[in-house]
Amino acid sequence: MIARNIQTGEKVRPGKLSGRSALLCFVRSGMVNLAYNLRGLQNIGFTYAIIPGLRDIHHDGEAFRQSCLRYAEYHNCNPVWSSFLVGAFLHTETRIASGQLDAEQLKPLKDATLNSLSAIGDSFFSGSLETVFFLLLACMVVKEYLTAACIGLVIWLLAHLLARLFTFYIGLSRGLAAVGLLRSFNLVNIGDYLKIFGALTLVALLTIALHLQDGEALVSLTFKDVALGWVLPVCALLALGTLDARWHYPRLIMMPLALLILSIGA
Repeated sequence: MIARNIQTGEKVRPGKLSGRSALLCFVRSGMVNLAYNLRGLQNIGFTYAIIPGLRDIHHDGEAFRQSCLRYAEYHNCNPVWSSFLVGAFLHTETRIASGQLDAEQLKPLKDATLNSLSAIGDSFFSGSLETVFFLLLACMVVKEYLTAACIGLVIWLLAHLLARLFTFYIGLSRGLAAVGLLRSFNLVNIGDYLKIFGALTLVALLTIALHLQDGEALVSLTFKDVALGWVLPVCALLALGTLDARWHYPRLIMMPLALLILSIGA
């Protein structure tokens, strides 16, 4: 592809991303948290993931160095989007190398994209989908449906891999413009319904766990046992969650209280 530099009007031919480098970037995109640090958070892991593609796109040594520095400063987003972001930023770097986009414009685009995707990832994936799945998995294990649990875990891992491949592809082909496509899925609102289902699943798990080891049914427990060991702890945890979500009480205080309530209920 030959493009014209937006400043000089000269024809520029950016480097072509090879299939090997694209595959390497995709594999590395699952490792962005391995070098997590308090200064740049995921910056080292993300830079490591995108470097093979940057080396193909930027032939000039100084241009390659500058492209690496653009991602070494700071990076933080839900890891579920790491494959998409690697693909999208490789697409953006191709536009920078061809002169279609000024490198100075990347930082505000990058910050806005990371903030948007972090909110979606934390709400839908970490806060809803993963929670519901592992609660269901816990129910299967407690009921000793181990074969079903193993099959479910394999399906989960395969779906996770396919989702990463899909998002990496649309990021690589469409760039940051694909963020609009991801927003159109309305994942945040779907996550709210999943949280309700997750609460019901938690009730089911607690009901299973409250059966006595000798096979005695739940109905044989006294009212005091059910109230102190189940109803009151669940209500207290819901109250703590409401305080955290609505009034933003410090989680350093809420977490010890939650652990104390669970220990009393146990």
